[in-house]
Amino acid sequence: MTERRLIARHVLARQLGVRCATLAKWEKSWLPLPVQRISDRLILYDLDAVERAVAARAARPRPKRTPKRA
Repeated sequence: MTERRLIARHVLARQLGVRCATLAKWEKSWLPLPVQRISDRLILYDLDAVERAVAARAARPRPKRTPKRA
């Protein structure tokens, strides 16, 4: 059996270049839920699941946006 690779929310946020609050918001739509909550400040994610979710999100086609006119 292989061990899970875990990553703390604040470390993941730093690697992705976003705030911790952004990760919490992304959990509601596409980011896997944390696998362990040690405390309110130390929240751990399964790194493999996060990597798969980020790759799937990057591979999705983005809708074209029309520029707003001034």
